[in-house]
Amino acid sequence: MGKSRATARVLEVEGNRSQGHITVEFTTRDGRRVETEDRRRGWPADAGPGDEVEVVYDPNDAAGSVQRFQDVRKALVVVPCFTIVAVLSGVAAYRTRPR
Repeated sequence: MGKSRATARVLEVEGNRSQGHITVEFTTRDGRRVETEDRRRGWPADAGPGDEVEVVYDPNDAAGSVQRFQDVRKALVVVPCFTIVAVLSGVAAYRTRPR
């Protein structure tokens, strides 16, 4: 919603996922080169210097709004599978309850 997408290069990774930072560099649609640092939470655990990651950003504040791009299409497979397992578990629990 009003955000642009780009491919960023990981420059540096510090700390762990709960208390670390990641520094990425990317080029905006209008050609500006942006280097920014963000908390590691939400970024791939195995991201390392030189890796490429997809990011989204607000064109009006590219350095202050960069986030990792998350493809919600992957959830279209995971959510139904989780729902099926939950329903089957509920049925099994109901059928094996003491009478």
